[in-house]
Amino acid sequence: MSGVEVGKPRILVIEDEAMIRLDLVDSLQHLGFEVIAAFSLGDAHRHLADGAADFSAIVTDIGLPDGRGDAFAVQIRAQRPDVPVILATGYAVAELREQFRSDPKVAVVTKPYSAEQIVANLRKLGMRDLSSRA
Repeated sequence: MSGVEVGKPRILVIEDEAMIRLDLVDSLQHLGFEVIAAFSLGDAHRHLADGAADFSAIVTDIGLPDGRGDAFAVQIRAQRPDVPVILATGYAVAELREQFRSDPKVAVVTKPYSAEQIVANLRKLGMRDLSSRA
């Protein structure tokens, strides 16, 4: 299955801050996405084990209680090079952009961000069927 989906894209959101996670999930659902929320990398791994091929994209925070989102992105991109990953951070943006500059399926956004910014980045990363969203 390709990371570029036809139909309703399914996004995994990994964010330990409850308010940010709930706001992004709600906003993306309002825009028509199916969203699965994880509060940690361990929680994300459980969701991936349940249906890794079903995710169209992943949005992850960098600073998580049980690991770093950028290391997780490297793992996911090695396993599923077709799945776009958006890294969200409040710091070290230049370092992250440099770390992933050669990967056309990874984007970095700074906090605070909006669901519309996430959708715009998904478009840049090659996801289709987003014309009616944001």
